[in-house]
Amino acid sequence: MCFEEMKILKEHACHAIAPYYNGMHSSIIYTDQGHVFSKEPVQKIIENLCLEYGSTLLGRLHASREMLGYIKNPPILISESLPRVAIQAPCYYTKETIWIIDLNFKIKNATYFSEIIFNPQIKLPIDLSLEAIRQRKLKGFELLVKFML
Repeated sequence: MCFEEMKILKEHACHAIAPYYNGMHSSIIYTDQGHVFSKEPVQKIIENLCLEYGSTLLGRLHASREMLGYIKNPPILISESLPRVAIQAPCYYTKETIWIIDLNFKIKNATYFSEIIFNPQIKLPIDLSLEAIRQRKLKGFELLVKFML
């Protein structure tokens, strides 16, 4: 992962990291300033982001499982100092994971998928029901509260 991508992830309000394939790129990082394409896959970006704040992705997943008791797809606390939490959601058009970092989003139910809406320009289709994504969002807030207390 290049220095510029990490700088963007740390300095801008990052909404989500999603798979995006066009021959050159493997993922797209959505921020409050627009989006940035990356050659790194989504899992590598989230792993590097966790390492930047002092732990591995597996370590953060394990901590969430221990604290909250969730086994499948737990949220992770990326940074304690910046209270940043990320939740996982399956991408609608690939079999990969979207990591949602900004929990301030709306959910719209479509026929075969749900849509996460950060603003009119950023809408991400996910392969989860409206209720399932609400539950994951609540788990993310629960993790944040547990670490903040």
